[in-house]
Amino acid sequence: APLIKVPVQKYKQLKIMTGAVLDKEGPVLEGEIKVADSAGKVVATTRLENSKNYRVEIPAGTTLPIVLTANPEGSSNKLTEVSQLLSS
Repeated sequence: APLIKVPVQKYKQLKIMTGAVLDKEGPVLEGEIKVADSAGKVVATTRLENSKNYRVEIPAGTTLPIVLTANPEGSSNKLTEVSQLLSS
């Protein structure tokens, strides 16, 4: 099968991502969120402080896909989401 060459996608400008962190037991209110680029380099972090909602700024030039990892306080479980969205 022929290889399909896909151009590298990256955010052209600063991207603000917002969302909520939930696990199987409900909202996660305390913890840290790390955002890594396609090479695994952490490009942004934020904390959940008595709220399930997060807001994090992804720098311009970050290559996709990005991986968001939430580390809930007091839990050994990590929650991971992969995003390939280029939407504004």
